[in-house]
Amino acid sequence: MKNTLKIFILIFAWSPSLKAQTKISSEKRICGVWSDLRNEWDIVNKEENSTTFEFNENYTFLTHFTSSGLSIFKTRLQKYDEKNRSYNFEAISDSGNKYNLIVDYEKKKIRFIYKDEHEKTRLVQHDIKTLVFAD
Repeated sequence: MKNTLKIFILIFAWSPSLKAQTKISSEKRICGVWSDLRNEWDIVNKEENSTTFEFNENYTFLTHFTSSGLSIFKTRLQKYDEKNRSYNFEAISDSGNKYNLIVDYEKKKIRFIYKDEHEKTRLVQHDIKTLVFAD
């Protein structure tokens, strides 16, 4: 997995097409587990921490910066919901994990949804604080 990370970092560092197109900052994050009984998220954790997301120009890579490091996701757009102003992506992290990534401009949220090792559906949601689109 460390080799995969090195490859992603090299691609990111040397590719001019990966310059930031959209930059999103967040200071709040919640984590949840889907409850089939109640048909809603059970919130298991709430945190206030500063983090930044940057999409490249083609929206094919997302870099997530935290105080402890960075993660790079290869992304592929699945759907754009014009009414709700949200984008739905397939995302694969630099460690090989798969996510459904939703960038919801209407509700000002970024959501990572995935299945854990026990096949439970999990949510990591960040509140959008600032949003900058590059020219």
